[in-house]
Amino acid sequence: MEEGTLIVGLDLGNEVSEICCYDNEIFEPVCLTEKAIPTVAGVKESGEWVFGEEAMSTWQAGRCTLLKNVIDKIAKGNPISVYGKEVRPVFLLALIFRKMLSLVHGYDQEETILKLVVTVEMPTKELTDNIYTALESLGIKKDRAVVVDYKQSYMYYVMSQKREIWVNDVGMFYFGNKGLKYSQFTIDRRKTPNIVGITERDYSGIINMDMFGKDMDRLVYEFENVAQNAIHKQIISTLYMIGNGFENGWADESMRKLCYGRRVFKGDKLYVKGACYGARYYAGKSNIEPFVYIDENMTTTHISARVYVGAGCQEIIVSKAGSVWYDVDSSFDIIPCEETELVMGITDIITKTSSKHIIALEDICTRRPDRMSRINVRVRMQAVDKMIVTIKDLGFGEIYPSTNRIYERVIDLSDIR
Repeated sequence: MEEGTLIVGLDLGNEVSEICCYDNEIFEPVCLTEKAIPTVAGVKESGEWVFGEEAMSTWQAGRCTLLKNVIDKIAKGNPISVYGKEVRPVFLLALIFRKMLSLVHGYDQEETILKLVVTVEMPTKELTDNIYTALESLGIKKDRAVVVDYKQSYMYYVMSQKREIWVNDVGMFYFGNKGLKYSQFTIDRRKTPNIVGITERDYSGIINMDMFGKDMDRLVYEFENVAQNAIHKQIISTLYMIGNGFENGWADESMRKLCYGRRVFKGDKLYVKGACYGARYYAGKSNIEPFVYIDENMTTTHISARVYVGAGCQEIIVSKAGSVWYDVDSSFDIIPCEETELVMGITDIITKTSSKHIIALEDICTRRPDRMSRINVRVRMQAVDKMIVTIKDLGFGEIYPSTNRIYERVIDLSDIR
């Protein structure tokens, strides 16, 4: 099958969703709808499903049952039911993706998707797994799709701008239906590769949608205090203000005050455009300099194994730093020749410390002649700093049947820091 060319970003929000494609003529993402699409599904008594604006209008006409907050429910593993029957998360997600991706076909009917990045606010393992399964049911396998969170979308957006935008830290105030949140992009250029991080502060307890229509002067006052507190003593080159909470211009004067010594941008669609920039990066089409993104769900260690290939010994990469811990699941087979142990190498990219862990192989495959044992090694993560190494004897064909012996070791990666 001929490789596609379309670079697509999709913001799968709990309330609304958006989608855009990268335009190679203007060198930036183009959104495929003017307004965000409601992330709601409706089912009629006949069993017919509808999505988005069609679901809203059908529900308002009293002709369907409306399902809302489906993304949050899937992320939390909560059941979703309608007419007394439980609805599979994969089915709902496939319905949403089918409707959203039909807009891509309308944008370009000749080309197919090269890379799709789906960004979500809370990428739990439950939600992430269901997203990949739903996309695969539509013909988009995991090698063409990536799921990221809003922080990563923000990062890709920032790093795709001109260098002067992110010469120092970059701040973002996001005022959505859940209230105000502040995120700050930082990059440590002293490390090779550069290490990127994003810190967040939740101000929804101070500033939220309940304040609208009551005391606007108090809202302005509280926002200016929060903003000054968030950026106090921070070296910030750029600030972004996004979200429907900043509509109607109530914060424009506050923005002008924040402009002193830095750039301030007000807008929307940052997450979906960031997802599109991320898709371009994953497709190998971006000129973003090498970096490693680290947050609370990302590993900070390179994990390798020393194996013999041909006549020489070499290190194979099992997992790279910056991987989401629950996505780490790598396996390989070895056929020992005089080796009695497996050497695992671990390097922390932040502290630059390294360690080696030796796992004995003798008890797994018993004593057999050289090159007469095949052993499977599987590496997973139990948590962001706990690695599970599983060794399994596969035997050697009919000559030496498998003993079905399995050895497992949990390695605490925090010990090397």
